[in-house]
Amino acid sequence: MIVDKTNYDLKKIYDSVHAAEEQFFTVPPIIESIEIFKEIPDWSGMNVLEIGCGVGDLAAMIAGSDARKVTACDYSKESIDKANNSYQNIENLQFICDDCHNLKFNEKFDIVIMQGTLEHFDNPFSSLNEIINKFLKDDGLLLNSCPAFYNPRGYVWMTLSLLFDVPMSLTDLHFLDVEDFKKFCSKNKLSLEWRSIHHDWASGDGLIEDFKKRLVNALRDAGLPNNNVDKLLKWLKESNNYYARTESSGAEIIYRIKRL
Repeated sequence: MIVDKTNYDLKKIYDSVHAAEEQFFTVPPIIESIEIFKEIPDWSGMNVLEIGCGVGDLAAMIAGSDARKVTACDYSKESIDKANNSYQNIENLQFICDDCHNLKFNEKFDIVIMQGTLEHFDNPFSSLNEIINKFLKDDGLLLNSCPAFYNPRGYVWMTLSLLFDVPMSLTDLHFLDVEDFKKFCSKNKLSLEWRSIHHDWASGDGLIEDFKKRLVNALRDAGLPNNNVDKLLKWLKESNNYYARTESSGAEIIYRIKRL
């Protein structure tokens, strides 16, 4: 499903987001950044490209772990300005303000990272294919994280979105999940591994706290009644004991993609 927006319609949102991240993000992005960082035991000597770097926290972590060079891009000037102000004088770190489709380099990268970025593209898998072909070495690794929906949070979200056209996110243009990446990788002769994170946000107390605000506001903005949200949240909390968490059921999934 795609909502009636384009990627550049989101730019105004991103230009204002980082002034008050705690009000915009349910889970602070740095937590996800740390999880992605842990995917590589040793960053030393790596040439790394991050697409959609935001305020640069993950790129700075990698640069500080003896990567040969880290190039990080984002099309939000506000984000790049904040990144440059926060991480000055790091010799192996470069921030670029541009759309990734415009980037050109003289060399390819050992690792390409996209943290919570792909679902915001107009044509996500066409763009992903282009990114792999343009930027990734033959033996390189692409790390991509996306929201995931094979969980109670996702079931509620997708029911409201698909049946009642109730948006629960200002910025997600697409809802991507494991089956979508399986199909993409099979078609393009790529290997795929994944692990999910933020299980509490997907089906625990984090979900309840998030929906107390998000669900009430989404229904209100759609002109639908929201007076029974507390009853649903009570049921979700009680039913959580009977929900079996799996490696695909967290609220976010980190994908590892390589050429076969």
